[in-house]
Amino acid sequence: EQKHVERSKTEFEIQTLKEELQLMYQAKEFLDEEHETIIAAETEANEYLLSSLNESIVNIREDF
Repeated sequence: EQKHVERSKTEFEIQTLKEELQLMYQAKEFLDEEHETIIAAETEANEYLLSSLNESIVNIREDF
């Protein structure tokens, strides 16, 4: 009887850990997607800043 109770507890703990692991994988996938979104936004912002800087340099050169 005691062994049966212990086995049930262990099986429950294993199932709980599997569910937690699945949630962690889902969280990692979400964070990976967010990371990619941030990288894309940073790239776009950098390209815009470089373009603006280049335009400013051209305008300054034209003034001289």
